[in-house]
Amino acid sequence: MGGVNKSSVERRSGYLLAELCWGIALMALVASVTIPFGHHWQETIRSDWVMQELVNAIEETQAVARGNSLVTPILIVSGTPENAWYVVYQSRQLPIRGTLPKGYSFTAGKRLFLTFQKNGRVGTVGYGAERVHRIAVRTPSGRVRTVVISAQTGRVRVEG
Repeated sequence: MGGVNKSSVERRSGYLLAELCWGIALMALVASVTIPFGHHWQETIRSDWVMQELVNAIEETQAVARGNSLVTPILIVSGTPENAWYVVYQSRQLPIRGTLPKGYSFTAGKRLFLTFQKNGRVGTVGYGAERVHRIAVRTPSGRVRTVVISAQTGRVRVEG
């Protein structure tokens, strides 16, 4: 009776080997493009965190200065070998302190003393009044990021 040829009805199921190879090649291409940026992304996140910690310490020191008109707090940024910052107020160290992660360093390589006036502005350091105070940090890849404190207004910002 008018039978149907079985071979013409069969359907192909699954993928061809060539299709699978193309899929794997495409995934390998995407992975090779995105994976090298992971390290740069991690360093950017870590340097953002380091700079924010330093900015927070400066702003906390400004707040201490605004709260007392007699004694000015001093933010001490210590270069090598410590690579740390801390605040001294009334001859004692406050809990406002931090340390740079391994591989990070302050570019000055020495101690920097910043005194803060009762209005939160940076006092004079050394000879004369500086218009802007900078604290530069070098990342493990060599990138330099800078915290800038305006002597006029006391505003704090990060560059780089």
